[in-house]
Amino acid sequence: MKNKEMILIKSVALEGTRRCNAKCDHCMRGEPQNLDMSREVIDNLLERKNIVIMKLIFSGGEPLLNEDLIIYTIDKIISNKKLVFQIEITTNGTIYSSRVVEKLKEFKEYLKSQFSDFLDTTKDDKISCIRISNDQFHQINSDVLEKYKQEKELSVIKTGNIDILDDGLLLTGRAKNKTFGRDFEYHLKAINVRTIKKDKYFLENDFYITARGDITTQGDGTYEDMDIINLGPIKDFKFIDKKKEKLKKYKKLLTN
Repeated sequence: MKNKEMILIKSVALEGTRRCNAKCDHCMRGEPQNLDMSREVIDNLLERKNIVIMKLIFSGGEPLLNEDLIIYTIDKIISNKKLVFQIEITTNGTIYSSRVVEKLKEFKEYLKSQFSDFLDTTKDDKISCIRISNDQFHQINSDVLEKYKQEKELSVIKTGNIDILDDGLLLTGRAKNKTFGRDFEYHLKAINVRTIKKDKYFLENDFYITARGDITTQGDGTYEDMDIINLGPIKDFKFIDKKKEKLKKYKKLLTN
């Protein structure tokens, strides 16, 4: 971190693919699309020398359908000596990828060897994480789950409760056309910047980068919503603009 300016970001989610191997009734994304995120999008994020990411999340679609992008991203982090505190893959629990498992182990070793002084804020068992959706709409493959659990270097988390209807899942997309759906208006969230000290900033946002390469501050929406309402391509986006011109523009957008 030789650059004077440093931007610490709470989390960035990558929509690695819009393909999916399931057809859940509740899916907030809507219908799947045959679209994968390009490597150029990853480059546009990770080649910024002043960026530190607390949590990097692979989302989708089913992110493990594009395991090459996950592996490319982790390799990029390691080769560029980027500081990312945690990597998490959110999956439907139907695919086991030995390649991704080995790469997550490699990331954990890299982080502990290169940035051990920074790890007091991240528990060791949270550095490389597989998060499996566990609710009444997903059918987890028990064999796949057991394989992940056997990997001692990974944290495996099951989210949701299969016995309780989680209204937080029923936002938009397919759910909106079902009897159990509820109204949800997609909108961007304000960018919250906290100055740690001069030229050191903390962005208290959960950013989401779509498979098309657009960045948003709201990841809960349909593909169509996020394609229309976003902050533009990641390649043109500045997380911090010293003149504050970008922030003023976004605040105006959010209030219109």
